[in-house]
Amino acid sequence: TYGDESEITNGARTVDYLKHNIPELKGLQPANSQEPLRRILDLVGKNVTTFFRDFQNTASMEEVQEGKGSQHRKINGKLDQKFRYLCLTTGEAQPSFFNEYRQNLSAGPGETYALKQGFMLTAGFVSASLNFHPAFQAESSFRYFGRQTIEGRETYVVAFAQQPLKTRLNGTFNYGTKSATTYTQGVAWIDSQNYQIIRLRTDLLKPLQEVGLTRQTTLIDYQEVHFKSSSQRFWLPRKVAVTVDWNGRRYHNEHRYAEFVLFDVKTREKIGTPKGMGEAPKAD
Repeated sequence: TYGDESEITNGARTVDYLKHNIPELKGLQPANSQEPLRRILDLVGKNVTTFFRDFQNTASMEEVQEGKGSQHRKINGKLDQKFRYLCLTTGEAQPSFFNEYRQNLSAGPGETYALKQGFMLTAGFVSASLNFHPAFQAESSFRYFGRQTIEGRETYVVAFAQQPLKTRLNGTFNYGTKSATTYTQGVAWIDSQNYQIIRLRTDLLKPLQEVGLTRQTTLIDYQEVHFKSSSQRFWLPRKVAVTVDWNGRRYHNEHRYAEFVLFDVKTREKIGTPKGMGEAPKAD
């Protein structure tokens, strides 16, 4: 699936990451066999299980630079915004899913203004590792690519592609009052010492020509977050880059996260009522 561009998986043509030589794979030492894959998936699966089992409501500062332009030219419109970003668990079900909210902290207009001006807001990054949860691994195909050093860390590189006829996980691309279901494939860089995902790239499993969505690439860099009020540590996104090609236009967003704190609805901190993610277009 990952080394032959002509190969088809469940009716969807996958991205040939090796042949297309994506920049994130520079320096990859190719694998000689698939033998290590099962152990890697077992150990990273344990970490993902712990994350979704123990995760607590969090708040962070989010800086977003939104860009837009024509698909074949440079980005020629930009908007910088700052938000208080809330990630709240949905309940007792395991693995727990998250609701994510933004509160505008910029002096200028908020996210509704950005959407009306033709920018595209993106979200849903905290849940991006769910494909590696043991409850969902059987719903994707995996391949071990090899080893690569990322920011001084030795990593195992593992690619995956969702199987649409099996998977219970999907994304949503919202545009106006309509929406389209998306499925993903991607590459994860897994620390060889602690089996935490430190980088994750996802792409569309196939273009959605019927809605003009030809590309949706997300690159997430993770960091280990420590909380003053808890001994628990979580690996959370610190930097995210999203590129979307839709209806002949290109949208590029860069998100940066900092100042993580545990969020308690009983806290005296006044941050206002969380606003919803707004109307489309946006991608989860």
